[in-house]
Amino acid sequence: PTDLNSSGFIMHNLDFYSVGGYSPNIRAKFTYNNKTVNNAFLLFDTGDPAITYLADPTAAGVTTLPAGTPVSLTTNNGFSYQYTTGTTSNVTQVVNTSDPRSIFSLDFFVKNEYLLDYQNHRIGLKNN
Repeated sequence: PTDLNSSGFIMHNLDFYSVGGYSPNIRAKFTYNNKTVNNAFLLFDTGDPAITYLADPTAAGVTTLPAGTPVSLTTNNGFSYQYTTGTTSNVTQVVNTSDPRSIFSLDFFVKNEYLLDYQNHRIGLKNN
C-alpha cells in the first residue's frame, strides 16, 4: 500500500461510523455557476447513469445545469477536477434532497482514475 502514494493518486481516508462502517463519501467543496458549496460529501459511483448530482442545500428542488456550465471540485486532500456540462455528456443536476451527497457518475471515470485501498480504508483519485 505504500506505493499507492507515489503513483500519483491523492489518497483520502474514509470516515468510520458505528452503524454502516466506513463511508465512501469524500469531503470536498464544489463550485457551479460561480456558487461554492463548502463541506460537501462526494460519492464517485460507477453504477450511476450519466447524470451527476450536485447536492446544494440552498437549491430550489432539482435543476439541470445548462450545457456550457463550468463545474469544479476540490477535495479536502487536494484533488481537483473540472468539467463543463453538456447535453449528452457531463449532464449535471443540482438537487436539494435529504441525501447530502453529491454523486459523480460514469463521466468522471472516462478521464480520471479511482483506487480502493481496502487494507487502509482509503480512496485514491487521480487525473489523467
